[in-house]
Amino acid sequence: MDKNFHKKSLSEYFDSGVGLDFYIKSRYPGKHIKFREELQGFLCTREKYWQRYKANGPREKFDLLIGLDQYGDKDFSIQEIMELINICNGLSEKYNSDKIDDQKIRYFSMKLKELCEEALQGNNLVEAIGD
Repeated sequence: MDKNFHKKSLSEYFDSGVGLDFYIKSRYPGKHIKFREELQGFLCTREKYWQRYKANGPREKFDLLIGLDQYGDKDFSIQEIMELINICNGLSEKYNSDKIDDQKIRYFSMKLKELCEEALQGNNLVEAIGD
């Protein structure tokens, strides 16, 4: 693990920059987590999303998240929120090394999962708002 990249740095990394902001719909502009464009690009490459997309290939387990339009908006249904939680669990399990990109993925996944669970507990939806 890079000793200079602490949780505070991870938190700051996900508070700014270009990307999608995830909110609990009824609480905008409250608590949020940013899915940074470069992290989405990294996942699209690692998960071969663009290759499958161009070939009209089958949908894979992380596609609901990594296939989002960075400049669009998306409201997630209850079923999709539960799918996002499963995606977060899957990403945390798959990207479990001490490499900095894996750390960013796990941190983002943990925060998005917390936001999704909080939304479900309050009977709210989640929305993603692009830059």
